[in-house]
Amino acid sequence: MCIVKHNGREYLLCISITGIVPYAKIARADRVTTLDCRMLEYDPRGLYVFADNLESLARRIREKIEASIL
Repeated sequence: MCIVKHNGREYLLCISITGIVPYAKIARADRVTTLDCRMLEYDPRGLYVFADNLESLARRIREKIEASIL
């Protein structure tokens, strides 16, 4: 897990690269109830981001955070 700051907001970022497709769960830090990535997967708040590779995953994560749609 890492914390990303953008425009005064903090986002929790959990990344999984163990499977075939890398993915991440992004959630606003002020809206989650846990700091455990495994538990965050079951939290309805936040978004999943899927990609074909890590470069694409990073780009999509950035796009979601910059759009502030969380």
